[in-house]
Formats: sequence, structure tokens, C-alpha cells
Amino acid sequence: MGGIGRNLAKKALAFGMKIRYYNRTRLPEDQEKDCEAEYVDFDTLLKTSDVLSLNLPLNFDIMKSGVVIVNTARGAVMDEAALVAALDDGKVASVGLDVY
Repeated sequence: MGGIGRNLAKKALAFGMKIRYYNRTRLPEDQEKDCEAEYVDFDTLLKTSDVLSLNLPLNFDIMKSGVVIVNTARGAVMDEAALVAALDDGKVASVGLDVY
């Protein structure tokens, strides 16, 4: 769970939500305690969650020029206006979308 996820977790706690997360690498114990987060495997996360939030940074400015992006997640994962601008600028050479 990155910075976006940790900030969201702190806000969710205010609503009494239980925070579970899956990430390729587990947070250090002090960060888990800070946002009262429980690390679980991906299947457990899907089976036990009432709300799923997918948080990932997508910063076109730091990407290699001419990058090809494939998004098979949901369209809301990307900022559509920023994607169009990156395509117009040539920062993104091509994009494949299987989303709605």
C-alpha cells in the first residue's frame, strides 16, 4: 500500500471501516499500525471486502517517451484528459483499453 492507499485508509477509519490491504510487499509494522491496516492475501481481500479501492499512481510526466500503455482494469483508473494530452504530446505512443 502506497501513500495514496495509506491516506485513504486514514480517512476510511473515520467512517469505522476495517482496513485490509494486499500489496506485493508488506508495509513495515509501524506503517500498518499507523493506519490500522491488516495485510491479507489477495484472495482473502476479494472474499472479505465490502469496498475495494484500487490506488495506483499514473504519472505521464515521469514515463519514458513513446510508452505503450495497456489498461485492462477500469477506465476510472486513468485520468482521461491527461491520457489524451499525453497521446497528443507523443509522451504516450499508443494505448490499448479494454475498459468501460
